[in-house]
Amino acid sequence: MNCQPGDLAFIVHSDFPENIGRIVRVVSWEGVYRLLSGRTLNLWNIEAQGSPLRGKWIQSGVISLEYKSMAPDEDLRPIRPAPELLPAPPVAVTA
Repeated sequence: MNCQPGDLAFIVHSDFPENIGRIVRVVSWEGVYRLLSGRTLNLWNIEAQGSPLRGKWIQSGVISLEYKSMAPDEDLRPIRPAPELLPAPPVAVTA
């Protein structure tokens, strides 16, 4: 999976173009959702940072603005420092 709980992530795919590029916090793993086509999605609970996200309720089709939502892992890219920018691990000193 791309993300883990606590990550900040960019939305890289959405049915709503205004959500693409938005930053969200990955809160927790929701589970696996199986589409009628047989395709499976690993879903995360997410929280919008800044303004709410546009979304559509699966059961009713109602479009709404929400701060809390769910997103498939494949639609998110975590924001993490490049490994070369991380501090070096401490070196053990022996006497």
